[in-house]
Amino acid sequence: MNLKERLKIFTNSIRRLVTNPYISKRIKLQLIKDFLRFSFKTSCWHYVKFSRSYFNFKKEKILSYNIELESYMDFMDQFIDIFVDFVYFCPLRSKEPHIIDCGSNIGISIIFFKYMFPKASIIAFEPDPTMFILLKRNCEQNKLKKIKIINSGLYSKNGFTSFYSFDKESDNGTLGSTFLEHNDYRRARIKVSVTKLSDHIKNKVDILKVDIEGSEEVVMGEIRKKLHLVNNIIMEYHAFAEINKQNKLSKIIKYLESNFYFFLNENDGQILPTFDHHLVILKAKNKNNL
Repeated sequence: MNLKERLKIFTNSIRRLVTNPYISKRIKLQLIKDFLRFSFKTSCWHYVKFSRSYFNFKKEKILSYNIELESYMDFMDQFIDIFVDFVYFCPLRSKEPHIIDCGSNIGISIIFFKYMFPKASIIAFEPDPTMFILLKRNCEQNKLKKIKIINSGLYSKNGFTSFYSFDKESDNGTLGSTFLEHNDYRRARIKVSVTKLSDHIKNKVDILKVDIEGSEEVVMGEIRKKLHLVNNIIMEYHAFAEINKQNKLSKIIKYLESNFYFFLNENDGQILPTFDHHLVILKAKNKNNL
């Protein structure tokens, strides 16, 4: 990515923060300050090598929330997606919504949900043991209440399976860890617990957020008989066509089309013309809960 492209991303991010209708001017200003600080540190990481011993890249702060990190690059990506682009936001009627967060990583999404919906109850799943430790710490140190975190992935059955995680010491970051079998030398294969999501959907779910790196079709198929209990779905669909021919977007849409209105790569009410890095943002709203 050249300097011109980076500047375009930077200016577009500032514009989206300034024009966000769901947060106050004071919060917009604080998020812009945070974004400027994060951008400066990210540039230092890339271009000023000695800065890696000067700055603390393992701790950061968003608004009033303290966060422990594994990868600063992953943190920056998540901040832009979640707090700048608002990809996980949807307006809710309930003041005490029930949210299920599938693929919580270190908890940035949980912090976002608790900031936007302070009285929300959240069930969070994270299979990676290293990420789960940070997720637990971040929930505890910010005193987040009504949170249940589960150190498991989601699958069509309960048990254990192989999980391919990026080397935590590399510059590649940890986003993109997956259950899909991988020959990438940068990934470590470990055994992790998996559970059926349907076992955890017992009442109405206001938001089902899904970021499970290639297992979307399996999980959506497993919960298809409980989809009537879900009001909103926000899913990151990962194609991974070169290693996984079974995770088909058409199949996922088939599970949803009878009960949901859905949008692909929705951004300010417009459908984006291209899919970035085989990633599609799918938002679905239950037709019976409009």
